[in-house]
Amino acid sequence: QRALADIDSAIRQTNNNAILLYNRGCMLYDTNELDKAIDAFTQAIETDNKVAQAYYNRAITYMKQGKPQQALSDFSKAGELGLSQAYNLIRQAAKEIQKQQGEKK
Repeated sequence: QRALADIDSAIRQTNNNAILLYNRGCMLYDTNELDKAIDAFTQAIETDNKVAQAYYNRAITYMKQGKPQQALSDFSKAGELGLSQAYNLIRQAAKEIQKQQGEKK
């Protein structure tokens, strides 16, 4: 909790620094506060849409929530921005989407 308070203070002092927002998202993910983590990753992206890691980690969080459709577009964007390991997970997200669609039938 102290670390989160410290990063929140730093975010306020730096007027929403994208990397600090990204780090906040990682901390929230680690404490399994997934909705808040997604919000932090989204804020990082809105602050600087070139932070590939924010797209990547938001996609990972969506996957953990069982939302592969949202994850797919974020993995793709992270890959476009140069984070090549994101491409490896696109296939996994696509398979999960197919699985979910099969369950709906």
